[in-house]
Amino acid sequence: MKTLYSKTRALAVCGAIFFGLLGVASSQNVRTDQIIALQNYTAPLYTIKFGASTALNTNYTFFLPAAPPTTLNQTLIVTSMNVPSSTYTLGWGTPAGTGWYTSGNSLVNSSTEFLGTTDTAQLNLRANNLRVMNYRPATSVGAGPTLIGGYASNSVASSYNGATIGGGGKSGAVNTITGDYGTIGGGSGNTAGIKSAIPGGVNLKIGDYSFGFSSDNGATVTDVSGMSSIAYFGNTNMVIGNVDNSAREIRFYEPNSSSNYSGANYTSFKAGSMSSNVSYVLPTSQGSSNTYLTNDGSGNLSWTSQSNSGVCYSVVTESAYNGTQNNVNLTNINNNTIFRISSNAGGDDDCYNDNDDDDDDGGNVYLTGINSSGVCDGKMIILVNVGNYTISLKKDNNGSSAANRFSFYKDVALTTKQGITLIYDATSQRWRMVGRPQ
Repeated sequence: MKTLYSKTRALAVCGAIFFGLLGVASSQNVRTDQIIALQNYTAPLYTIKFGASTALNTNYTFFLPAAPPTTLNQTLIVTSMNVPSSTYTLGWGTPAGTGWYTSGNSLVNSSTEFLGTTDTAQLNLRANNLRVMNYRPATSVGAGPTLIGGYASNSVASSYNGATIGGGGKSGAVNTITGDYGTIGGGSGNTAGIKSAIPGGVNLKIGDYSFGFSSDNGATVTDVSGMSSIAYFGNTNMVIGNVDNSAREIRFYEPNSSSNYSGANYTSFKAGSMSSNVSYVLPTSQGSSNTYLTNDGSGNLSWTSQSNSGVCYSVVTESAYNGTQNNVNLTNINNNTIFRISSNAGGDDDCYNDNDDDDDDGGNVYLTGINSSGVCDGKMIILVNVGNYTISLKKDNNGSSAANRFSFYKDVALTTKQGITLIYDATSQRWRMVGRPQ
């Protein structure tokens, strides 16, 4: 490269200066980065170089500004251009503001610097050239802006303010808000009304001033928008749990006008310490007047009417006895009261016909005690002899465990069709007679 150099003179050219290679075969080893080099004239020598990109595929013409910069920090900007002729005029200009870098900015003044718009235009953020967040200014003074995130077709009508869709949504199951200040956190196929909230879940439509959640139920939309001011939970169980060894409550408050519930009373339900799960199934119809809830032992509740004739006791018929019976197990003794007993053999059945008041003329079938395991103090039972032979109850007989024995003055014989009333005395751990046979 030949260098023209002069300390006192400048090179003036009237016309165009061309830097390049002409008439060079492609097979020759030549430089392809032809440049203009500007070098200072005092040691040490440094050079500024200007050159065209090796990827250049068309001609461009740039016209420099007609005047020098007027202030500091001005930069070259394109002030006009003619695209068909590839000509561009440059001028001096001041940047509108500091740029936002992909690596982040520092020393940002949050009171004056921001990422956004200064008019009523909406702002979109995109990923893979698809909208992932839309920021929309309020349409009325004093209202909140609307934010729409997630699937590009998630929507809030332009007339609504203060609405938020955090994300979610998909093709065929978009999230939509149909009122001011509605909120959808995510999920898909959800619709929320005025000041309503859906945190997530699938295919739920709620009305105004409501809260809701629905778990996966396929493509069917659960529509409860006809009801307002509700909390809806669909296809899911509600769990009131704890991890601090303190059971929590479900509370129902009385009618109340205090905004902080001062002085308001409530009715609550909570679980006690349990050894297994307990589930209750509510009745399938409303009970009539003066009915009460009863349990079938499996958690199924039903309405039961009280008998007009008074208290009704459950009656059980036991299998016939043979010989001496120790620690007799009566059927479900804790839930039944009247037990019909009988024997297959017996002796004299005229214990009261001899007028000796001995109560010792019974047959050869004896009961020495009744199993009292789990029986409450004061439990009452009635034994009725429905057989053809006398059955005798032996007092304090060693054939049964001490806690199962009868505490009588003497043995008691039940002839056919006679009954006896017993109660369990937990203090003495004995069955006692409160109604003798007649």
